[in-house]
Amino acid sequence: MVRDGATNVRRVGGAGDNGADVVARDPAGQLWIIQCKHRKQGLGGKVVGVQEFQVLNGTGRPVHRGNVVV
Repeated sequence: MVRDGATNVRRVGGAGDNGADVVARDPAGQLWIIQCKHRKQGLGGKVVGVQEFQVLNGTGRPVHRGNVVV
C-alpha cells in the first residue's frame, strides 16, 4: 500500500480487530480494509475458512467504514 502511494497505513490486526489487519487510505481517498491470511503449511495446509471472510464482509464497511474490503 505504501509503495502505491497510500497514506496513513496502519497495522491493526490482533484480538478484537473485527477482521482488519491493515487499514490504509489510497491516493484517491478510498479507505482500504485488508485482512491477511496464510496457510501454516503452504499449499498442503488447511485452507482459510468461509467464516473469516464473513467476519470481514460483515465489519469492513459498517464497523471500519471502508470503501474497499480485501
